[in-house]
Amino acid sequence: MMRAMVRVATDWCLALMLLACGLASAPARADEAANYRQAVESLRHRDFSARQHAYKTLAEAGAAAIPAIEAGARDGDRETRDRAISLLLAAALSRRPDSSRAGEQALAHLCESQNDRLRQAARAALEDLQGSKVLRAVDRIHEFGGTVTSTTGVDLDLKGPFAVQIADRWTGGDEGLALVADLGNVTWLSLQNAPVTSAGLVHVSRLQTLEQLYLGYCRISGDGLASLDSLPKLRQLSLRGLAVKDADLAKLPDLPQLQELGLDDTLVTDEGLVHLKKHASITKLWLENTKVTDKGLVHLQLLPGLETLYLQNTATAGPGLADLKSLSNLRFVSLKRVKLNSDSLRHVAQITQLEILGLDDTNVIDGQLADLAPLKRLRTLWLSKTQISDRGVENLVKISSLQNLYLHGSQVSEAGADKVREVLPKCIVGR
Repeated sequence: MMRAMVRVATDWCLALMLLACGLASAPARADEAANYRQAVESLRHRDFSARQHAYKTLAEAGAAAIPAIEAGARDGDRETRDRAISLLLAAALSRRPDSSRAGEQALAHLCESQNDRLRQAARAALEDLQGSKVLRAVDRIHEFGGTVTSTTGVDLDLKGPFAVQIADRWTGGDEGLALVADLGNVTWLSLQNAPVTSAGLVHVSRLQTLEQLYLGYCRISGDGLASLDSLPKLRQLSLRGLAVKDADLAKLPDLPQLQELGLDDTLVTDEGLVHLKKHASITKLWLENTKVTDKGLVHLQLLPGLETLYLQNTATAGPGLADLKSLSNLRFVSLKRVKLNSDSLRHVAQITQLEILGLDDTNVIDGQLADLAPLKRLRTLWLSKTQISDRGVENLVKISSLQNLYLHGSQVSEAGADKVREVLPKCIVGR
């Protein structure tokens, strides 16, 4: 048994070196096919030099010889089968796409064989193939400036799951992303700030286990979003900082598991929000630093599961805020850095299901806080970096449901904060 394993390993190494040369691998002509069949027969020749010559011939032929090699694995004796399997494994590891694809497909076919020993040998080869691909991919990704880690926080397991980060130091370009696909079980991928374009998404689309994808501030355009249609498990997608326009959102495929979508710092406006209706599973949405206004918020009524909404630095201070009241699951709205109108909080107060409200770094004034009285479920209120003073404390203590109040950088004094703590002893006040 040990001698057989050594022989297979030796043959595999030889084949891999020959395939690395990248010699011809076009479909075989009839005379070539006959030569390949003869070479397969010679894999069990009693003369060592004849076996080696046959091995070299088949390895150099690339994809053209795969049908003959696969047939030899099925119909030959044990020696022929072992050497044929090693040839197919080497072909599958070739850097030539046609040889790699043909070799891997042949091994997959042999895994369905009724011959137990052949089936087991093919499955073992496929396991070796995946492990070798992963090791090679990890090394190359690191060479190109990316990182590969385990999402479980333990030592890297060749079976994954993997987290891959590719940023501005990446030198592998779009084609280098094929290495990420070779890893197989990738659940987390960040391409933020990476010098890659939409052409690279063809490789990302092969990641059937991908759950979180961050594309922020890279060179991907809205036209490339259609390539994401084959990611059935994707639940978090960030398009932050991309030049994505309203019409581009129509190209975003239906992603049945999508829960979190980042459109912050994009070119999306009110008109683009209507295209979100096919993503009814969204629970968290980022619209920070966009041209969205409160008039466009009516379109979000098509997202019944929406729980968290980030509207920082948008023109969403008008009556359209009240359109969010129909979203029964909405718990958190951030209006950070929004320029409020005198009646803005009256519209917000109609969203009576709110539990967390961000008014930090806004122009909110003391008197407006009285408008928040209808929010009986409000637990957390952000008023940091505002002009709220001790005069506003009288209104704050009337919000009996408050558990967390953030006043950092406001005009509220320590005495004012103490008054809140006295009246609302269960409220944690940060100042």
